[in-house]
Amino acid sequence: MFKYIVFSIISVLTFFIKVDNSISIYNGLFIPFAFIFFIFFYKKCDVIKSKWFYILALIFSLVMVLGNSLEESKSFYFMFKSSINLFYSLFKVIGYSLFFVYLLSYFYKVVKTVKFKDFKSVFDDHPILFSFVVLFLCYLIYMIAFYPAILSPDPSNQIKQFFHMPTKYLDSVIVIDPNVTFTNHHPIFQTLLMGFFIKLGLLFNNFNLGLFFYTFTQTLFLIFTLSFTIFYMKKIGVSSTYRIIVLLFYALSSVFPLYGMSMVKDVYFTCFIIFYTILLFEFLRNSDISKRNMFLFLSVTFFLILFRNNGIHVFILSFPFLFLVLKKIYKKLLFILIIVLSFNFTYTKVLLPFFKIPEGSIREVLSIPFQQTARYVSKYSVSLEDKKVIDKILVFDSLADRYRSDLSDPVKEKFNKYATKDELVEYFKVWLKLGLKHPDTYLEATLLNTYGYLYPNTRKWYVYYKYDSRLSDAGFDYHYNSFSLLRDKLSSFAVKYPDIPIVGLSVNIGFAGMLLLTFLVYLLYEKKYKYIIVLLPSLTLLLICFASPANTYFRYAMPYIFSMPLLLSFISYFLKDKSMV
Repeated sequence: MFKYIVFSIISVLTFFIKVDNSISIYNGLFIPFAFIFFIFFYKKCDVIKSKWFYILALIFSLVMVLGNSLEESKSFYFMFKSSINLFYSLFKVIGYSLFFVYLLSYFYKVVKTVKFKDFKSVFDDHPILFSFVVLFLCYLIYMIAFYPAILSPDPSNQIKQFFHMPTKYLDSVIVIDPNVTFTNHHPIFQTLLMGFFIKLGLLFNNFNLGLFFYTFTQTLFLIFTLSFTIFYMKKIGVSSTYRIIVLLFYALSSVFPLYGMSMVKDVYFTCFIIFYTILLFEFLRNSDISKRNMFLFLSVTFFLILFRNNGIHVFILSFPFLFLVLKKIYKKLLFILIIVLSFNFTYTKVLLPFFKIPEGSIREVLSIPFQQTARYVSKYSVSLEDKKVIDKILVFDSLADRYRSDLSDPVKEKFNKYATKDELVEYFKVWLKLGLKHPDTYLEATLLNTYGYLYPNTRKWYVYYKYDSRLSDAGFDYHYNSFSLLRDKLSSFAVKYPDIPIVGLSVNIGFAGMLLLTFLVYLLYEKKYKYIIVLLPSLTLLLICFASPANTYFRYAMPYIFSMPLLLSFISYFLKDKSMV
């Protein structure tokens, strides 16, 4: 018992005492309860002695301590500011490591030993229909409150683009034909799809109705996707209890209906990521690919590519690994690979240029080096020669003022789209030289722009619900309905949802990133390496988040957050099934 008391004291100090040796009154009220909780927690858990668990626990601990330092001071030097800060930082690393090792061990045993039951009920007999009806009824209030659509800058500009109005996207690319207002900065396929539904609404002389045609169809597809995940869980033997919990999560969490009513490209993309992951699981489970599943997989992959420009990266960083584990069907895999790559090439290199539609700017993949340069310039002086090189790429004079630690858009917006390859090469030479002088500055710039994808104690861009006036300012008849009080109540609930204890973690970006790494370690520990392939789409998207322009942006992480209930059921399936080795 003495050991558990000591462990409990360490955990209380780790979780409740700040680095500056202070404690809030709010946290102080919970300390006695936390102390008792930790005693029972450590007494109940049996730690699994595995290098994988120790390594992951240490990673999570460093994330927590480093994330807190970045959050508090915008620098990791906060950890080393004084001897007391260093002591508390090291103490917290030890304390968090202790907690995470036990937590990972406990969670592993729960996932592995959970019993799959088969209760006969309406829910079991008609999982898709039952789930669809429940979700539709729950989301209906959002469809009424936010009629016709929730718009944000990107879809608003895409719609303006469709109606041949100039947008900021044209400023970032080299225009092929001045008469063509389209760009593929945001997928042209989704822009055309939005335009199609709006044109449909205009047949009834109602712009708002056209917007609603799009969001209503999108919400129905999202509901079908979520309902299908519940059906598929039943198919692989997941218990009714777990499926009901998942259904309640889908029904009561605001992120699903709010994004269903949001005209961002990520909603459809998320749905297809879920179907893509299910099909990968099917391939591995059956060690084969039927003609039906081959057709479905090709269709889903095509839509991944059409709805987001980095959809092809998800495919490239996941599908080829099937060649290593499904060698007997390599001809089918090769056929799929050739078809998908041919489709991507034809679409991006033939069709788009044919219609004079420029691709997005190269600046979109350069957030990391641009942020590093901007932070360096904001802290240190640069030689005149280096200034000239940087100025040809990023406009040097205002670079330091444009720098935002959590968002690279202000830096990227001044990118010289006419920069030559030679000028980019010269820039990267300067970038490397400056980085070698102050590598810590580069590291800080990257961490400050990415840490929220693993650190659960921060939240920035979450859901859309506010009225965006870009279309109405441009002369379009876009407006919300008169249910402003209902919108305010739903919006308030949505904003507060992530702060609900335990439940709020279900939409926490950093926690989702931690879960993904946890699933990876569990499969490594079990030596079920080939089933890591099922995690690769989500892990790829996590890596893309690290290279994205914004820190802790929910819609970037949305595909793997929405996939999490399904992934958890897959991991449980893998861990329990002794035949899948």
